[in-house]
Amino acid sequence: MPRPYSMARRALLTAATRERVLRAALELIVALGPDAMTLQAVAERADVAPGTIYYHFSSRDQLLAAAYDMLRVEWEQREAWATNETAPAAQLRALIRSLCQDYEGQRALLSVILHIRGSEELAEAIARVRHVRRTVLTSILEHAQRLGLLRLPLLRAVALAYTLTSFASWQNLVEEMGLAPSEVPGELSEMLLAALFRSC
Repeated sequence: MPRPYSMARRALLTAATRERVLRAALELIVALGPDAMTLQAVAERADVAPGTIYYHFSSRDQLLAAAYDMLRVEWEQREAWATNETAPAAQLRALIRSLCQDYEGQRALLSVILHIRGSEELAEAIARVRHVRRTVLTSILEHAQRLGLLRLPLLRAVALAYTLTSFASWQNLVEEMGLAPSEVPGELSEMLLAALFRSC
């Protein structure tokens, strides 16, 4: 029977290999586009045997979805803005700042990956990311509603906040309105707070 420390080490190595494969897939999408992201190309970029890819992922679409899921999990683990001890306005500002930082850092990737069609697995991964954002926004705005701060009914407030905190809205503010990425969090926060809150 394998020793416990050997099993733990093996699990860590497996997780590290899986992450290397996922990051290689994302790098390929940005560098060469989604059509170039074949399992063979990912294996070469990650410096693993093709069999290793098939051990972790049964298809290209499953690999793509897992890579996008990894980004969601990293974002959720990194952020701690959703606590009811903080004023809703401060929570919303922190969430917007966090989202905008991710949008700026992943701009090239998101510009490509959000336009990929025909992958049910990727569509589900994107839906999970959007669900997390909607859930956090709902929590913040429910808190504001309990405090009597919301100008709009809750569902409308969530719909407006959800729309304006999307990557597409961030991209529009940068590319169409000419804002510097560093300006977007402040501008977006002020727009949303003015539209949603009675007082900040």
